[in-house]
Amino acid sequence: MAGFEPAIRAVSDDRTASLVETSSQVHVSGNLSLFVKKDPLGKMLALSLASPSIHVDATHRGMIKFPFVSSALNNVLYCKDITGTLISLGQLVEEGYIPKFMGRDIPKRMSQEWDRMDSPSVRVLNSSKSFEWNCHLGHASDKIVKRFLKVHVPEFDLKQWSSFVCNDCLIAKSTRRNLSCHDDAPREQPRYLMMSDVLGPMPLLDIHQNKYILTLWDHKSTFVFCFPIKTRDQVPKVLLETFSLIHSVFGKSAKFLRSDNAKEYMGQNFKINLTNMGIQQLFTCPDTPEQNGEAERLNRKLGDAAQTMLRASGLPQSFWSYAYKCAAYIHNRIPNNRTGFLTPLKLWCGRKPQAKRIFPFGAKAIVHVPSEKRGKLDDRGRLCSLIGFQDDSRGFFFWDNESKQILNSNQARFLDFEQNTQSEKMKVTNLINKIGLQLGKEQTEEICEDQDRQIDEIQISSDNMEIPANLKEAKRRNWEQWRDAINRELTSFDEMDVWMPVEKTRDMRVIKTKFVFDLKRKGQPKQLTYKARLVAHGFCQRNGIDCKHTYAPTALLTLLQLLLALGLKNNWKIASFDVSVAYLHSPLEENIYVKAPVEFRPEWLGKVMKLKKAGRCWWLYFRSVMEKIGFCAEELDQCVYKCTRNNTILFVWMHVDDGVSFSNDQEEIMKLKHELIQHLKIKWEDGLSRIVGIDITFKHNAIQLSQWRFAKQIVHHFEKKTNSP
Repeated sequence: MAGFEPAIRAVSDDRTASLVETSSQVHVSGNLSLFVKKDPLGKMLALSLASPSIHVDATHRGMIKFPFVSSALNNVLYCKDITGTLISLGQLVEEGYIPKFMGRDIPKRMSQEWDRMDSPSVRVLNSSKSFEWNCHLGHASDKIVKRFLKVHVPEFDLKQWSSFVCNDCLIAKSTRRNLSCHDDAPREQPRYLMMSDVLGPMPLLDIHQNKYILTLWDHKSTFVFCFPIKTRDQVPKVLLETFSLIHSVFGKSAKFLRSDNAKEYMGQNFKINLTNMGIQQLFTCPDTPEQNGEAERLNRKLGDAAQTMLRASGLPQSFWSYAYKCAAYIHNRIPNNRTGFLTPLKLWCGRKPQAKRIFPFGAKAIVHVPSEKRGKLDDRGRLCSLIGFQDDSRGFFFWDNESKQILNSNQARFLDFEQNTQSEKMKVTNLINKIGLQLGKEQTEEICEDQDRQIDEIQISSDNMEIPANLKEAKRRNWEQWRDAINRELTSFDEMDVWMPVEKTRDMRVIKTKFVFDLKRKGQPKQLTYKARLVAHGFCQRNGIDCKHTYAPTALLTLLQLLLALGLKNNWKIASFDVSVAYLHSPLEENIYVKAPVEFRPEWLGKVMKLKKAGRCWWLYFRSVMEKIGFCAEELDQCVYKCTRNNTILFVWMHVDDGVSFSNDQEEIMKLKHELIQHLKIKWEDGLSRIVGIDITFKHNAIQLSQWRFAKQIVHHFEKKTNSP
């Protein structure tokens, strides 16, 4: 309590004088003009004065008010025999006043006990010049009164201004002022603190005759439940069902539920059921919705989103409840200021939103009608509008305006959103069609010739690329090196007795050939080997006519990565090798005739070449060689060979003519090298730096795989293609 200033003093002996009496037990006055209200006593009350033998009779009880004093005194007795007014200090204390004394040598407070008094109001009796001017000027603010006195009453010394409290001002001008109260409810985890509120009544009933929206909001995750209801009486039932569902899903209930003091939250049965679930209720102060501010802001947010979506959809306003539920569904799947980059759904239950299943409210869709719900001549689909999502994300709710029905289905096509996807697919399809390579179908001679023509027409930039795409490109740059590589290839054919020239007959099926070029890099990047391979267009062969088997397995790069990782972990020895003219080692099972490269062998003009050896046969031949030296092919990958001898293990990964060996014993690696040299013409390298176009680097207990040359080649090719007119 603030202090009480004794501004009322006894200044004379007339009836207008007043005195604060410390020994008096009651207020008593003989000045009838001070009473603003008085009621007669049923029986006169005898008042003892200085001596018990001296007494006077009080006839009325009422309230008095002094001029220029803000407070009024209640329970004042009227006695006509009393001169002036006696104010009882004891009764003032009982009514909550704290006395203050103005004397210089007297303490302002009588004791420490006055500071510990608790009261809901502050009342101070004032009688000062400052307060008098406040009353004169219509209880204006201190600032205005001081400004008036400074200009119009210069004799008033503003330095002598004394503070005061005017009860009349406090009561008449009372404003809303909140006391800061700390909330001890825990909120560190989802489902610790949940808040609920009821929005409505709405000005329009929805299509299900609902009038209100019940929301349940989790403080930590900001996840929200939204329930359209018809009456407020449904609130306890819906909340209890929701809390029961939360307990069954997560194995524990919410801890606290905060709401306002609406009667739907105050029911005794509702409180008992919440207590049985282990949920404690928290209530806001009456008429203070800001204490439930999160729920109030949520209502505003959902309302704005629902109104906007409803307007954009063009649906009737009676779908407002579906718009609210859709707004809540989307709110749970998008981040907000509190969740950062996470979504409420992720924080609530750890699930990620499915972006591909979120469509605008009111989006048009063709909904499939099941056969059991339509006749023979009925349409199989209906054009509907999306109005909601199933809570389990397995389906949608649609409004069929033709039948005036709500459909629940997951068999729908959103046409407006399929167009972009189809256009992307068309781009890829057109690109594939331009390539013109048809896989998985029986080839005809016309298709093969067309493919040859398209391949020859492909323009690849040779300004920045080192590897030519065809013979024409090879002649433009570094032709001497490429010509030497071609001659070496043809010489290998002669040395290995790969083919022989024969006269062409009418029933022969002749396959075209072309040269394929490559650069082999060993050691430093500038140490290049120009290589050329003469290959046949094997895709022109007809399975079962020209050949019986065409399948030749190739090694998986994932297994190479696995073996490299195992080798690094177990400190295995690694070596690599390249089989020279690998295809030329293996005999053919069928007669194959190819077009002779007469540009480099003019003597073969008019003849065709009968092949004796080629691709699939090379794989069979190499497998037989590996079996002879004690290896067996792995069941999952026929190009990975394994050999175990005593306590050693040896793996060979083979990709066509490039191989990598792994072993825990260096002697086994060298033994493999000597055994392969006896059967094949190989180039051996201790270690591994490059294979099948992949640069491999070992450093600091790590392996780095890179294809920077291939990436650079692609960039140069497409830069040239983009810049060409």
